[in-house]
Amino acid sequence: MTTLHLLPETGRQTASTLKQNSIAMPDEIQSLRHTVQSLKMSWQGGGQGEFAAQANSLLSKLQNQVDTLQFCWTSGARHGNQSLLHKQIVSAPNRWGGSSTAA
Repeated sequence: MTTLHLLPETGRQTASTLKQNSIAMPDEIQSLRHTVQSLKMSWQGGGQGEFAAQANSLLSKLQNQVDTLQFCWTSGARHGNQSLLHKQIVSAPNRWGGSSTAA
């Protein structure tokens, strides 16, 4: 089992960066949706439908991740902590086949 040691200032900086990115991501996703739509409209040759389906699927998954991150921030803020975000960060390695313990 991997142990993660995190200095308080590093944790605050990481949390701040995550929060800023979670705020910016909806605009980035919208921009990416417009880019995919533009590419789809100008597509010549076969495979346009498959590309669009894959792109939309990936955008949907990305949107779900952003929604989860934003929910964790807003829920943590309402309760005066980031406990939901902490649970997401700690449980993430388990979803990828590894393990982590915050110390």
